[in-house]
Amino acid sequence: MCIKRQLYDSALRHGGRLGSKFSYRIYGKGFKEDSNQDPVTKGEAWDHWSSGRGGFRIDGKLDNSDSLTFQGEFSENRNRSNVGIVSLADLNLENVDDLEDVRGSYLQGRWERQFDSGSKLAVQAYYSHYDRDAEHWFKESEDSFDLEFHHLFKAGEQHPIVWGGDLRWLDRRSKA
Repeated sequence: MCIKRQLYDSALRHGGRLGSKFSYRIYGKGFKEDSNQDPVTKGEAWDHWSSGRGGFRIDGKLDNSDSLTFQGEFSENRNRSNVGIVSLADLNLENVDDLEDVRGSYLQGRWERQFDSGSKLAVQAYYSHYDRDAEHWFKESEDSFDLEFHHLFKAGEQHPIVWGGDLRWLDRRSKA
């Protein structure tokens, strides 16, 4: 019989107005679970895990034609597990207790303009970062940045056309 205890599970959300043109939302969520019992050894199974995240979003209209959105989030996860590692020298299997931490965050901003002609222009920028550290396996991290724009307009009565561009930069690093 495996018994897993949830030590906590919580969430928070709140929103409101920022002046007359903007609104906001913030949130947070997290949980933590205790380890199962190993059915063979009756000891700890080393499978604890916990997770937490929080973020925000702000939306607003600058005037009748321009709007802005900003949002972001951060997260952290911790996982414990028992893993088998094979030695290539003597093909021996060793069970080890492993701890893995994963952290990440992102920020995004978007501006949109609606023209009197019915066309629309949008520009968006996005940045994200994450780190992953698996104690006995590897470490990796990544940063990415994305900038894009789109222009929507009508050619005649029934032919919407969208054109735009995207610039993306990615930097990934890993170490075994």
